[in-house]
Amino acid sequence: MAFINLNELKDKAKGMAELATEKVRDVAEVAGDKARDVADSAKLTMALAQEQRELERNYQAIGQWFCQEYKGEIPEVLRDVLSAVEANRRRIEKLKAAKENGGCVEAVDLAQSAAESAAEEPEVECPVCHEMSRGKFCAKCGAPLQ
Repeated sequence: MAFINLNELKDKAKGMAELATEKVRDVAEVAGDKARDVADSAKLTMALAQEQRELERNYQAIGQWFCQEYKGEIPEVLRDVLSAVEANRRRIEKLKAAKENGGCVEAVDLAQSAAESAAEEPEVECPVCHEMSRGKFCAKCGAPLQ
């Protein structure tokens, strides 16, 4: 029968425990680094989205001011866009009224007519970015479509 040296066994167990502790620390450090990277990325994504919303609000404010300030002097190319804006406003008001009155069928009809009117316009290639878009302006870069 082999004699087991308890001190030797104790030293081996201690060495294994130290090795396991070191590996756990390494894994925890890597996990912490990845968590920080994900958190940083999420913060950047949120900051980017916030800046984009702010940019859109600023453009909207410019457009509203321009339309109010120069109502009778709007260039021809913008008149079609303003007509579309007014049509959107009317549909929004109808949808709000339908929602308040519980008229789901009317809301669906309005949404379908809006989609149909948008589908009636042919797609045109943008002269700037060469993307295909419907309407008076490119959906990608905003350039006027002729």
